[in-house]
Amino acid sequence: MEQNDKREVTEALQEFLDEYLIRMIISNPVEKQGMSKVKIRPLKQKDLLLFQAEELVGNQAFHKKNLTKRNVQTMLQIYWLEPFVSWNWNQQKARSGF
Repeated sequence: MEQNDKREVTEALQEFLDEYLIRMIISNPVEKQGMSKVKIRPLKQKDLLLFQAEELVGNQAFHKKNLTKRNVQTMLQIYWLEPFVSWNWNQQKARSGF
């Protein structure tokens, strides 16, 4: 990925990585070896907005917790390089508790 492409992806993701994100699912890889699905969701910890990622590889799930927004952006740039066909996310405009 070229530097300009990375910047565009990072800027686009800024809009979705917030407290209104319900979940993001990246799935259906072109290459069937390795990672098959990634799920990302926000979580609140001591008034901080953090994220949790779950990577599915075969029948195993690997969890990454307490990720900052920058951590998630970096991960998503890497996933962008691996050709996943489906990128879906859900947002909610008003959420109590956040």
